[in-house]
Amino acid sequence: MKSARMIAVAVVSVVAACGGDDDGGGVNVLDGGSGTGDGSAAECLAPASLGSPTPTAPEGHYTVGDADDDPATPDVPDNFYLFADANQDATPDVFLIDLYLGGPFEDGFKAASVPITGPEADYWDCAACVSLGTDYGQDGRPTGSPYQAVGGTINLTSVSTTSIAGTLTNVTFQHVDVDTTNFTSTPSADGCMSSVTSVSFSAVPELVTNFTGDKHASRKSRLKARLVRTAAN
Repeated sequence: MKSARMIAVAVVSVVAACGGDDDGGGVNVLDGGSGTGDGSAAECLAPASLGSPTPTAPEGHYTVGDADDDPATPDVPDNFYLFADANQDATPDVFLIDLYLGGPFEDGFKAASVPITGPEADYWDCAACVSLGTDYGQDGRPTGSPYQAVGGTINLTSVSTTSIAGTLTNVTFQHVDVDTTNFTSTPSADGCMSSVTSVSFSAVPELVTNFTGDKHASRKSRLKARLVRTAAN
């Protein structure tokens, strides 16, 4: 959901200084300065705060390891993910919880409280990944570029083939540009930020087989489609 806010040209603020079009490009400058004289309005793809929304249309999935990659555990899940609409706009913003083996799940998936810091705040390195996709169309694909969680906590109360559930608490999101060749993320030049105070999520995951191969190739194929709802793949 797009949110316009007035900013002073001379002030640099990661919360109020926003920009970027639906393709994550340059700053969209609007008319007028709302009485600032030299001000301008810029447009962010997500509001500065989402508050404590009640997500709708939850959709959970999981993938399993490839027999060639790990013959001993070919049917053990190696990725869980969950989508849920953050609002009920015609083109909603969508939460994505994306969990991979490694980091806090080095010994397997489990209930855990994970601070979103260090690698967990990075689009490529995270194991407990939290993103906010923007402006989803009817085809299940975002028309805007993503926001990556860079602070707060994800508390997972259940991670299994029968349930993905938990809460997000005091999570800060940063608008990022993602390099589609190596999937590293860098803060967008627009400086746009968003946040949630508290969000609960839950879904019964379904097995998907779209993403196969060794762990590295499988993760890359997931990352290419990370923000696309599985039904659209």
